[in-house]
Amino acid sequence: MKLNKLIAIFVIQLFILLPATLANSDTSSSATPESSAINAEIPEFVNSERIDISGTIPENTKLFLYINGIKQRKHDPESEGKFSFNNVELSLFKVPNVVFIEAQDSNGNKFGKTFNVIVDTTI
Repeated sequence: MKLNKLIAIFVIQLFILLPATLANSDTSSSATPESSAINAEIPEFVNSERIDISGTIPENTKLFLYINGIKQRKHDPESEGKFSFNNVELSLFKVPNVVFIEAQDSNGNKFGKTFNVIVDTTI
């Protein structure tokens, strides 16, 4: 009988008290930039399978460009925080194309921004 009570107490702590404790604790070591720090505009509809992507990011930030889950390009940091990826190939047959820009600051913190792009050569 005592063993059943101990198990019940353990289960209560595990499933009720522990998540509440973790939710109230701050596990981050420093402020992490948010996806809004990536300033890029990519249209939802384009009429070509190749596009140019440019924008700004916080200074000294590395960028990685993924198209439909595949890493396509890397951009090393510039002091001015500008970036561009020219002649990026999209798929005419993948609807939508998922363009993901992942950034990594000098502390190793990662953040990203996702765009859905549909290629429609009839527009």
